[in-house]
Amino acid sequence: RELMYEILTDYWFLNGPFAMLYQTVETWPVRVELKGFEQAAVGYGMLFDFTKLYK
Repeated sequence: RELMYEILTDYWFLNGPFAMLYQTVETWPVRVELKGFEQAAVGYGMLFDFTKLYK
């Protein structure tokens, strides 16, 4: 079963119907005092709407 899972995941990785072109690999630590971070970072991209951040 483990071998079958490994074969299938390798196949999916190499021949999958999609490709991840851009994906952030960094984590974003946020202080408790910072409010509005979830709305500013919608989509988990590299662009932030800093006008939505407040203290």
